[in-house]
Amino acid sequence: MLPPALQRRLLLTVLGLPRPVRRRLFGAPPVGDRGQRMDEDLAVLVALERRLPQGMGKGSVEEARAAMRRAVRTIQGDPRPAVRVERREVAGRPCRLYRAPGPPRALLVYLHGGGWVCGDLDTHDRVCRRFAEEARRAVLAVDYRLAPEHPFPAGFDDVVAVLRQVLDRDLPGVAPGLPVEVGGDSAGGNLAAAACLALREDGGSERGRQPARQLLVYPAVDLRMLTVSHRSLGHGYLLEASDLEWYRDHYGCPDLFDWRASPLLAESHAGLPPAIVVTAGFDPLRDEGQQYADRLERAGVSVCRLHEPGLTHGFLNMDGVIPAADRAFARVCRALLEGC
Repeated sequence: MLPPALQRRLLLTVLGLPRPVRRRLFGAPPVGDRGQRMDEDLAVLVALERRLPQGMGKGSVEEARAAMRRAVRTIQGDPRPAVRVERREVAGRPCRLYRAPGPPRALLVYLHGGGWVCGDLDTHDRVCRRFAEEARRAVLAVDYRLAPEHPFPAGFDDVVAVLRQVLDRDLPGVAPGLPVEVGGDSAGGNLAAAACLALREDGGSERGRQPARQLLVYPAVDLRMLTVSHRSLGHGYLLEASDLEWYRDHYGCPDLFDWRASPLLAESHAGLPPAIVVTAGFDPLRDEGQQYADRLERAGVSVCRLHEPGLTHGFLNMDGVIPAADRAFARVCRALLEGC
């Protein structure tokens, strides 16, 4: 297998070919279940992946983690050097605090994706740097415990404990008046949504126990995986249905109806923080993310929806290679910075 640097160079070379040549090599971009057409550049990446399948639902946990790290190094851009990074420990968990030049507008507690099994602070380092710089956030990235070594609800418990400490303004060196937000992508979006539900259950606690906002980027919010998009988009678009089942099985939640694992199934969504919910047109998790936005709105929660019809799951990590992913990431930052 080629090292990530050579894979990246090869991918950029292919993407630099004239569009007619690329179409001749890989065909026209696929059309999805709602008539959405995949972005031209992303379609090349998907076509290459189909020819060289590397599903994460195969092999051991360590092999899956290594595959994710390789994939991120291949399709992600270089870090943003202007952002300063400090190591912190919050509620007993290792964290990284990212700060860009200039005063931040808020503190974003960020939870990486990776199916509760893969992903780490390194796979989402560039993501956090970009939020720090472009959305003007101080970003606290949390190294929550991963399954299967630490099955459900270990990661959830870690996130709730970190948020409680941060909301108590117990983070030295960060402006005490900053609004606290929580966000994450994929499994991290799941943990962010579930943590907001848990903090709401702290009812009667001192003011400030709830984050000011939740950012849910293509979140997994229903472990039953019953939506149309799971069936129609579960094969051939980077995130496979078999991968999702593998992640769920390794997460180790015995009850798929437990709201801590399936936030969509909570009895009530009233009283939760305003939300930015981001979905992608070629993502098996598309429909449950949109259903969660619906559920929040019906409960009286303010929701900003960002839908990227031509992109797949994981596009935050593609901004260094796929221009459309870069533009979509910029829209997420703008929504944080300016509102929708």
